[in-house]
Amino acid sequence: MATLTDLLWPTYEVVADVAPRPWNELGGEFLEGHELLDVRLDPGRSTVGAMIIDGPDLRVVVARRVRAVSWELGTHDLPRLGDRFAREVGISALSTTPDGLLRWGLRVERGSDLIVTASEFACYQVHVDGLPDAPPDYTELDDAAIYLQRPDWTSPFRLLSWARRTADLESPSGRLPGVDGT
Repeated sequence: MATLTDLLWPTYEVVADVAPRPWNELGGEFLEGHELLDVRLDPGRSTVGAMIIDGPDLRVVVARRVRAVSWELGTHDLPRLGDRFAREVGISALSTTPDGLLRWGLRVERGSDLIVTASEFACYQVHVDGLPDAPPDYTELDDAAIYLQRPDWTSPFRLLSWARRTADLESPSGRLPGVDGT
């Protein structure tokens, strides 16, 4: 059975039985109000994956052929040692850079921003058995109890739907961005 890690560079078999949907039905504002659970950076494959809890399901947003990634956290919002904050998505937006790449901006409550620039983005809606209907209570539970209620990248899943957006890599000058000084 496939695991969430397999979504970073999925084989055809992972998505073969589910028809793709338009990006605006799975990504974008549909992520708002849900909890950002985890972000994974795989520099060897130039990918970034983000898990977002969507009720009893999970959305996994994957950026492939990543050019830039940044995570900004206001200093007033750094948790004390041993504390944990839930990070609710406030704004999610996909835009195009002047070079034709895609930029995904994710504004998360408590003053955090995740910005990823890449050639391709995919959003997968998946079901992970055992995921509760709501995020864990971070104020009452210890880390061990919280981790029992959260999926991780090794969790098996069932694909419900998916969408993909790719960049137009031809810049107005006709050259590929980032090549020959463009």
